[in-house]
Amino acid sequence: MNKKPINSMLISTAVILLLLSGCDTLAAEFGAEVEDGTIQASGMIEAQQVSIASELSGRIAEVLVSEGEQVQDGDPIFRLEDDVFAVQLEQSRAAYDSTLAQQKGARAALSAAEAAHIAAEEGLISASAHFQLVLNEALAFEAAERVESWNRNPGTKIDLPAWYF
Repeated sequence: MNKKPINSMLISTAVILLLLSGCDTLAAEFGAEVEDGTIQASGMIEAQQVSIASELSGRIAEVLVSEGEQVQDGDPIFRLEDDVFAVQLEQSRAAYDSTLAQQKGARAALSAAEAAHIAAEEGLISASAHFQLVLNEALAFEAAERVESWNRNPGTKIDLPAWYF
């Protein structure tokens, strides 16, 4: 039987146990609190490298902080060149102005169409009144002729015109 792996495993376990027991001693020595296996201490953490990114892409025009300077959340760190953004802003403003002009033209066309609709309705009312007047005149003109025709030849029920019924 090979005792070498078992011996190395026992030695490794013993070393780990010694190191873990030493953590409690070191933590107590430096004023840290140990609760449930976690060490809580106060101090300062230094970062060697921090990655930052802007919401917008572009070239950096100016760096506003120096190396090692403390910054807070939300502090500006650099300023981007705004040439491209200025052009995009002008294009957006031009598109907005064009849309406003189209809206104004559409409203004018709507007003003209509404006026034409009102004029057409008035024309329909006028044409309807004129039609009724002409119809009444025609019926009045024919009425005298019908009465005279009736009086000349009363006819029988079979010979009566359709308008009689």
